[in-house]
Amino acid sequence: MTKSIRLDRYAKQAIVTAIMNDVPHVDYEEQQNALLTEWAVSRMPPKVHAVWTDKNLRHYVKLERFNKVLMGPHGEEKYVSAGYIPMPEDQHKTLPAELSHKLVELEHLSDEQSERWRELREKVRGLINGCSSTKQVRDTCPEFEKYLPKGEGSTISLPSVANVVTELMKEGWPKEAAA
Repeated sequence: MTKSIRLDRYAKQAIVTAIMNDVPHVDYEEQQNALLTEWAVSRMPPKVHAVWTDKNLRHYVKLERFNKVLMGPHGEEKYVSAGYIPMPEDQHKTLPAELSHKLVELEHLSDEQSERWRELREKVRGLINGCSSTKQVRDTCPEFEKYLPKGEGSTISLPSVANVVTELMKEGWPKEAAA
């Protein structure tokens, strides 16, 4: 029989954080950076390209932060901050429309993912904050067993938050099941 532990607010925060850490996410900024770097490298003068392709010399090529308001495919403007690329900042204005549209699309996907993640975190927080003990968490969501404290101490009262586990699973939780 597993002992029930009373949960304080710090333990509840730790449980929510651990659960949310197991929700996979797509790194859209990394995808944007890869697209921009590929484009920037394709535009390099031959001598700079030779330095860039030499792994021992690449660090001599200055990387510039890409922060720009871009035009999307439907005429909407979107701020994109996509890491550092090997191209002088004054050259960023030569970005092709197709690449600009793709970057804006990825930014929209990132925003949507962030909003889903924020809403999901609030639901999980509501569920966990509604519990006063580990037993209540176990009874409500046995899937959360591995996130519960194992030792002694104070650390969960529970309103019903509908479909939180289902929504977590839709986002790919837990990570190892998604892999």
